[in-house]
Amino acid sequence: FVIFAAFIFVNVFIMMNSKTDLVSATYYKEEIEFQTQIDKRNRTLEKGKSLQYNINKSLGNIELIFPGASPATTGSLHFFRPANAAEDKVINLNCDNSGKSILPISQFGKGSWILKATWKDDNQEWYDEVKLNIEQ
Repeated sequence: FVIFAAFIFVNVFIMMNSKTDLVSATYYKEEIEFQTQIDKRNRTLEKGKSLQYNINKSLGNIELIFPGASPATTGSLHFFRPANAAEDKVINLNCDNSGKSILPISQFGKGSWILKATWKDDNQEWYDEVKLNIEQ
C-alpha cells in the first residue's frame, strides 16, 4: 500500500508541476476574429484546398503541400506548441511551383505541434489546421 500511495503522490506532484500552455497570449483578439477564421476554414474544406503534409525523417524535413498554390502565394505558418508556448514559431510561407513548402525538421522540438496555416492566392484567403507529431 505504501508503494502505491508513493506512486500516486509522485504522479500528482509531476502533473501539478507540468506546464501546459493551451491558450495563446492574444486569445481575446483571436476570439473576435474567430468567425472570419471559421469562414476561411469552411471555404478551404469546401474547395478541396486542405493542407497536406509529410514528415520525412530520413530527409530531415516536413513537406507541406498547399493544393493550387504557387510561388506567388503568400501566407504564414504558426506552429503552436501546446507543451511550451516559448517554442511557438511563426514562419512566412514560401511555396515552390508545385505548391510545396519544405521546412527542416531540426528547427522543431520532438513532440506534439499544431500548425495553423493562413495563405492567400488568387485574391482568396484560406485557413487550415493540422496536428503534427514530430519524432526525431
